Amino acid sequence: MKKITNKIILLSMVTGVLIALMVGTISIYSIFRITNERISGMDSILRQNYDSLIKQEVQTVISVLQGIYEKSQRDELTVDEAKKEGIAVIRSMRFGDDNSNYFWIDSTDGLKIMQPIKPQLEGENSYNDQDVDGNYYKKEQISVALSGGGFTDYWFTKPNETNPSPKRSYTLAFKPFDWVIGTGNYIDDIDAVVSQNKKLAIGTNTKLIKMMLICSIIVLVILIVISYYIGKKISKPIIYLTNYAESIAQADITNEISKDLLE
Repeated sequence: MKKITNKIILLSMVTGVLIALMVGTISIYSIFRITNERISGMDSILRQNYDSLIKQEVQTVISVLQGIYEKSQRDELTVDEAKKEGIAVIRSMRFGDDNSNYFWIDSTDGLKIMQPIKPQLEGENSYNDQDVDGNYYKKEQISVALSGGGFTDYWFTKPNETNPSPKRSYTLAFKPFDWVIGTGNYIDDIDAVVSQNKKLAIGTNTKLIKMMLICSIIVLVILIVISYYIGKKISKPIIYLTNYAESIAQADITNEISKDLLE
């Protein structure tokens, strides 16, 4: 009869363990899924904000150039004077938290008209320049600019560094001067922010999972105790009825079924 008791207790324990494992697995999966979605969302928002910023800044420069160009249309300046004024104004323009972001001017055939950080490059043609991946980034910058403006991803070396870093630019053409206005920045800063937040999230998840495991163990112990108690309660009438049936089979009807067992 002990076999029946043990089987019932074991079945109750196994059921409790399976429930605990199922709940724990679903909870851990949900934690990682939500974290990945949050990190992915953060990455997307940061990149969208960056794209919006550099696009708006280039459009602002185009508006400034339009105002200067209109002076030449009113004969207040010659076209050459308007271009010189435009170059001088854009050379001094900066944006960003530390005012380190600048603009450059290329001609539509790749000639460097103005580069405020490296003025020694002015007058050189970079139309066929390639990055470390072999991308003709200047061609793409000019192409998207002439198509109404667009973004270009490429690799470029930061000042005072030797290894190239990922960069993203926005370029837009100013057709009256046959110019392409561009700006950009290194996007590894975004990668660093996302990576840092991912590390923090992993650390938080690890602590949370440890707490869940501790709670699960406590709940599991409680379930085992309850399972043992329920197993004993369930097996008791079964054993009694089994013994009673055996007594009847042996023509021993002196035993009576306890009313407590039938309630």
